[in-house]
Amino acid sequence: MASRRRMEDSELWRAVGRIEAGQSLTDVALFFGVHHPVISRLWKQFQNSQTVVRRPVAGRPRVTTPAEDRYIAVVAKRNRKSTSTHVTSMVAAAIDEFRFALQSDDKRVWVWRKQGKRNRPENITEHHAFRGGSIMAWVGISIGYRTDLHFYRRGSATAVRYRDEALDPIVKLYASAVGPSFVLMDDNARPHRAAIVDDFLESEGIARME
Repeated sequence: MASRRRMEDSELWRAVGRIEAGQSLTDVALFFGVHHPVISRLWKQFQNSQTVVRRPVAGRPRVTTPAEDRYIAVVAKRNRKSTSTHVTSMVAAAIDEFRFALQSDDKRVWVWRKQGKRNRPENITEHHAFRGGSIMAWVGISIGYRTDLHFYRRGSATAVRYRDEALDPIVKLYASAVGPSFVLMDDNARPHRAAIVDDFLESEGIARME
């Protein structure tokens, strides 16, 4: 039975991933135990804005996201003598990759029982004996802007795929638009630090925060 609970941000991204993988909105709603309109609105929002971030509520709107706030803190700590204006100019783009599963891995069967009914098929969600795979996605963020969410189709993000699918078509163009102040910050993952990635960044004149 669908509930009125509020979905966590991680669940919102997982829901989008399931839809991207071909599941229907109805199936996704049933999996997360929410009403169909919730998933329908989420999917429309993602199609329009490429994000699952909810619209701002009453009060002063946030200028940055929590991830951007963490990045600004790192930049400020590494440049303690810099002014806020200088730190802002340095914050060009931070990138990250994340993976989420398409199937639950809690190895339990969830049962919702209506009053007066027991073990009705419509109240049971079965767990898959084997996990249904996962999806890896990539995104870049900066002050006031974020790139489109890129999904790595079939497989993990190798250094070659990172260069060909993220750096070349997305980061290079954005760095060119920002200009000389652009600084790239990655998460030190092995593919991000491969020699072919270093060569690409050097050839394109893209500065990277070490």
